[in-house]
Amino acid sequence: MKTIVYFIFIALILAGCKKSSPTTVIPVAALTGKYVSFKIIDTSYNNSLTADGIYQIRHETATGDTDFYNPGTANYTVNPNDIQNYQPSWATSDTLNFTSATGGTESDPTGTYPFTYSLQTGAFDDGANDPILHIKLFKLNTTTIEIVAFEQQGIYVADGQATYYKKE
Repeated sequence: MKTIVYFIFIALILAGCKKSSPTTVIPVAALTGKYVSFKIIDTSYNNSLTADGIYQIRHETATGDTDFYNPGTANYTVNPNDIQNYQPSWATSDTLNFTSATGGTESDPTGTYPFTYSLQTGAFDDGANDPILHIKLFKLNTTTIEIVAFEQQGIYVADGQATYYKKE
């Protein structure tokens, strides 16, 4: 019996002397540097309701523009270079400069504006203060991010746009 008590006593002493492992600190996810837009996908909905289906998908890139009408239907058509006087620089005129883990500046031909963001939640706020417009940020890989903006009223989505950015 004494042996069991000594064994338990020694086990308790050894357990009490055990070193605690250091707390692992997980760094806050952040973006740094300048990202330049290279592609825009603008999706419009027939009668402004997603329930009616996608009416048009527009791709704007540094090499041209293409509109896809009535995808998934018998009336599907593709119209390359559909935007009159399209300037390829339109697709690459937007830049995002991430200066901290929560903010930066956005520049386009009309000016430079501050923004805030969170990679953890996907939040992106450019200060538009429009209750119908929702903007989300997604990191696709180490050099590419996507900003998705969509208009929503209740359960109805009226329009959506995705802009893709590459790290410069």
